[in-house]
Amino acid sequence: MKANVTDLEIEKQLLPLFDFTGNTYARKKLAGILSELPDTQEGVYERQALIKSFIDNGYAYTEITYSTHDFEEVLHSFTRINDQYYYYDSNHIIATVQLLWRRRYRHSMRSRLAQLALFMAQLHAYFEAIDPEVFPLVFGERMASLKQYLSMFRAREIAHRIRKDRFGIKDQLFLLDLLNRKIDEKTAKGHWETFYAYEAWLSMAKGIVKHGFVFPEFTDSGFQMQDFYHPALREPVKNDLDTNGPVMLLTGPNMSGKSTLLKAIGICVYLAHAGMGVPASLCRLPYFDSITVIINLSDDLKHGYSHFMMEVQHLKNVVQEAHTGKRCFAVFDELFRGTNVDDALDISQETINGLHHFKGSFFVISTHLYQLQPLLKEANAWYIDCMLKDHVPQFLYRLRAGWSDLKIGRIIFEKEGLPALLQSK
Repeated sequence: MKANVTDLEIEKQLLPLFDFTGNTYARKKLAGILSELPDTQEGVYERQALIKSFIDNGYAYTEITYSTHDFEEVLHSFTRINDQYYYYDSNHIIATVQLLWRRRYRHSMRSRLAQLALFMAQLHAYFEAIDPEVFPLVFGERMASLKQYLSMFRAREIAHRIRKDRFGIKDQLFLLDLLNRKIDEKTAKGHWETFYAYEAWLSMAKGIVKHGFVFPEFTDSGFQMQDFYHPALREPVKNDLDTNGPVMLLTGPNMSGKSTLLKAIGICVYLAHAGMGVPASLCRLPYFDSITVIINLSDDLKHGYSHFMMEVQHLKNVVQEAHTGKRCFAVFDELFRGTNVDDALDISQETINGLHHFKGSFFVISTHLYQLQPLLKEANAWYIDCMLKDHVPQFLYRLRAGWSDLKIGRIIFEKEGLPALLQSK
């Protein structure tokens, strides 16, 4: 799946919605899941099935509680497997003598091993209640393997003796034998990766439940969303969109919320293709082969491209993909604002008419070119509602079908006192 969605600010605005992880490795895994879209519709449904298994079986409401400091210390112990610090003879009598003789390490070793046992006991207590068979096959197999791995440490009984201050040489040598001989670094790393993956998917499920996101449904045609909104807003206005056809034209005055609404649509489409829930009460849309969201466009000084040239290049890339038969989703905010009004009007009309040929794709274009209305009488036009009250703009942030004819640029200009400031002294 190809996605050009820098303007959606995935890591800054979306990742925090799903981040309930307890360590940096699980958080990195979560970020990877969020940024790497499956290549097929079947892959999207597989992700949905995995997340739903967390929710439907109640695991999304559970907590893996542990100290981040303890986790880092325990992980450090595993990264030093086969280090001389942990090496003791396989013969318990000799190993006991070694342990007693190494006074420099004796107390720190005992402390580290106790920390390891207590941490693994916490994990074992949590995963003991997890049924691997409720998950999709491959993930379930990984969970079964992780549970078997955790049971090797006999952590619960050792933790009990630690709390009773009966953590003796025998228990210490048992753990050292595991670290030295029973578990190699590659095996340990594989199980930690499974733990990170579990916590990342659990975190994803938690986010979907907490925010009340809904899983989308892919259809052959049409684009329908109810009560959709931008999830980063504290008090968002929710909107409905039910449309057919490949092009949606969006108008509205300055500051009416066009860019935010475009981002909200883009986020819903992106999360849908990531296999996650979307911020809406209902979402039905086609499966797209590529996703492009162009909102905060600027010049490319490195390659000597002007703003207009950047607009043309992004549009060209999308159209070329659509020409190959791919279903493309694209958002363009104020397309062709980088050129003069006459050119913008002419090529906007040609672009919008041309994009109608790509059935199965969906292009959302916002514009300030109100002169397009008589030229595109059959256009699928929508606008962000705004009204004037006592010559003051009232922004409603409601999506309506049709064209906007409200212009408030002059009103804002005058309200800020610029006409007086610009008069000669």
